[in-house]
Amino acid sequence: AFISTEIILRWYFYYRNLWHQSCTSWLVQQANSIQSTRDEIYALLTGLKSGEKRICAYGAPAKATTLMYHFGLDKNLIDYIVDDNPLKQGLYSPGLHIPIVDAARFYEDKPDYLLILAWNFSSAIMKNHQHFLTGGGRFIVPLPELKVVKGGNN
Repeated sequence: AFISTEIILRWYFYYRNLWHQSCTSWLVQQANSIQSTRDEIYALLTGLKSGEKRICAYGAPAKATTLMYHFGLDKNLIDYIVDDNPLKQGLYSPGLHIPIVDAARFYEDKPDYLLILAWNFSSAIMKNHQHFLTGGGRFIVPLPELKVVKGGNN
């Protein structure tokens, strides 16, 4: 059985258009989800700051810079960034110039909230810093869904 070139081209363009519409729809959904998360995180942090709460961040991976720029997180919201890597300590976040310090600092300063910028390691970070929670601190995990983690006493 012979299939004409015209029929093959019709199938090709039909399925290509379906695929394109599907991909476009998915990308729009993802963009809307990111915008919603951005608005939610920004509202939380600005609300906390207006209530005189101290917010620091934990982790200085490269993806943190992208998140901070896109979500509008700067020195007005984040006092400093804690990182365990001694090669990053004493430096500043790219463009935003937020100081990167040793983890011992947040135990001395006792900020109210610690925003975890290395969200893919949030479980390990929270496990390693249970003392921060028991001391009254709270963790903010921005992604994949925003959550605020409190200790048993707060």
